[in-house]
Amino acid sequence: MIYAPTKILDYKNCSDYIQTFSVNLDKNEYLVVSINGGRVFTDRLTNITFISRKYLCPCVSWQYLGTYLSSNGLERKILSDHENFVLNRKILIDCFPTKINSTVISLLTGGAANNNYFHWLFDTLPRIYMVKVAIDKLDDHVKYLIPEDTQPFQRESLEAIGIPSSLRITSKVHRHVCAIKIIATTHPHPNIDEVQSWVVKFLRKSFLKLSANSQKVDLIYISRTDSLHVRKLLNEDYFFKLLKPIGFQIYRLSKLTFSEQVSLFSNAKMIVGVHGAGLANLVFSPSQTVVYELFSTCYQPSMYERLSELVGLDYRKIVCQANENYGSEQKTSFYIAENDIYAIVKSAQKIIGKQK
Repeated sequence: MIYAPTKILDYKNCSDYIQTFSVNLDKNEYLVVSINGGRVFTDRLTNITFISRKYLCPCVSWQYLGTYLSSNGLERKILSDHENFVLNRKILIDCFPTKINSTVISLLTGGAANNNYFHWLFDTLPRIYMVKVAIDKLDDHVKYLIPEDTQPFQRESLEAIGIPSSLRITSKVHRHVCAIKIIATTHPHPNIDEVQSWVVKFLRKSFLKLSANSQKVDLIYISRTDSLHVRKLLNEDYFFKLLKPIGFQIYRLSKLTFSEQVSLFSNAKMIVGVHGAGLANLVFSPSQTVVYELFSTCYQPSMYERLSELVGLDYRKIVCQANENYGSEQKTSFYIAENDIYAIVKSAQKIIGKQK
């Protein structure tokens, strides 16, 4: 309890130990805050609280309540700073802070990025760019507080942009950190379906170089048989038997390295897959790539349609019949209909025909 904030900080009255930077990216306003002697605590699920002395730092602290489908698509329910669970003692700071004798840049973004590929790419990594835009010269020996780096794609992507293991601190080990200086940002896109164009540009510039001299596969089908969640295509074996003769290759993305995923999507002419985190790789696809995204009747988020629009992909949506024995709408598996299979095959044949 002695570590918990008691009030919300007013940035106007603390310029001697707090610096704020307004960042405009594609007409969106973001805030970057530098906190001398600051602390950060996270429960690694729904809460990230930045603390200066006994005050909660507003805007950059984060209290997530849940995700829901609305008429605008998939939306996060974000509580106000006054409703922050640490501030209101609904979540207790239950561990002593780890002291870091350097500047720490926080890339924390809630529990989703602990192991989810989409949230890692679109919620975590863009914060690096936000800080670089806001602050011209960072201190030497900066360290990065990340959700974790147990997943290969986390380690590989960080290495690719110059953040080796020696510069990383994980919230999996250190949920409560104090540092000489902590730098925090507002969320890159609180509405999950509203992918931002500057994030797309940042990811492409940072990682497309990994696809050089790679083997090209024109027609790819992304299987979710390796997924921890359900949401699978129940007649996938039959479906792929019809795709394979015309040149499709099947991939389970968990079997590929990060650079292999970038290469695969950056060279494809047609991509078919069930909605899932792996389709975040569409950000690396060339313009005019044909994309078929498969959904159940009860769960149809639109982030990849938005992403395809920003990248310039030829996006097509197929809604499939949900399995009646589902529990969670988000995890519902489904069957693709014959007429939809025919449409995909016909589209692929056109692509093949253009190559001859």
